[in-house]
Amino acid sequence: MVVNGVVRKSEKTADGPSFDRRRFLRVAGLVGLGLAGGGLAPGAATAIRFDQSRFRVKETRPALGTFVTLLAVDPSRDRAQEALGLAWQEIDRLTKILSRYDPSTPVSVLNRDRRLNAAPPELLAVLDLAARLHRRSGGALDVTVAPVVDLFRRSAEAGGRWPTAANIADALSLVDAGRLRVRGGAVGLLRPGMAVTLDGVAKGFIVDRASDLLRSRGVGDHLIDAGGDIRVSGRKAPDRPWRVAVRDPLRQRPYGAVINLTNAAVATSGGYEIFFDCQKIHHHLIDPNTGRSPQTLASLSVIAPTAALADALATAGFIMGLGPGRGLIEALPGGASLAVTRRGDWIRSDGWPSRGG
Repeated sequence: MVVNGVVRKSEKTADGPSFDRRRFLRVAGLVGLGLAGGGLAPGAATAIRFDQSRFRVKETRPALGTFVTLLAVDPSRDRAQEALGLAWQEIDRLTKILSRYDPSTPVSVLNRDRRLNAAPPELLAVLDLAARLHRRSGGALDVTVAPVVDLFRRSAEAGGRWPTAANIADALSLVDAGRLRVRGGAVGLLRPGMAVTLDGVAKGFIVDRASDLLRSRGVGDHLIDAGGDIRVSGRKAPDRPWRVAVRDPLRQRPYGAVINLTNAAVATSGGYEIFFDCQKIHHHLIDPNTGRSPQTLASLSVIAPTAALADALATAGFIMGLGPGRGLIEALPGGASLAVTRRGDWIRSDGWPSRGG
């Protein structure tokens, strides 16, 4: 969201089947913080003259389990508005492919039938990226972790007894990326009860595709914020890059870090908003090797060339922990990280930009 010219970077959230009242109020409250800086209520759209030669066109809508903002700066107001409309259509189209909460999507069909013939190329692309990061992360990013996530979610929603060690072990036995097979255009899950969740990479992938569409329509200067997964293209002005403020997960500072970005993406994984227990120990980021939520980091923000890569690296790096996660991120061209520990330490990698003015 934009607050006084700064995009406020919020946490990445797990996508849900719908906007329940609690989630709506929480996200609406975050968006509301942007109103003092000229922000807009969700669903509203404006086109205002940014300077003598360009217009600023912005629209926010509920999508991808959060609120998504598309912001373009372009000499042609009509071109920018038309491009944003097409980008929204692309977001909707891809959501109907990659979401696991709509029973009609290919991902839901795969989870239900354990096989999907003629999978859409977009799904194959996301699974390919996830497989590559699974190998690079030593299994920390595993899209087959869905049975464990769902076990904790069902327990929390029912308000019943917490899953036993045996319950968790049973769910963990279904987590195995090696039993997710892709052959040509067909995808299969080799064991009954297995399921995939693309929460750790799909939102970033969709953001990238929307950005690609805007550029293809001639709108090269734009920003997309999907609940914290941010992709920027070009510049806010010829002499001004986009500025992104990463939030403090411990709520001790207004912004954790303000950075300048041009043609890059940033995403944050954090275990400080969505919890499955009253003690706030178990959250939506789960180690597929242990079935538990890592407790070292409060958040991990990652800069990468694409939102999909930043999304996946933030998830994997958070689960791997400070040292191994940082090594994974810095080994990739353009990768940089900002880790915040639960003790309040702020640890920037060598490639992380200095605090912007």
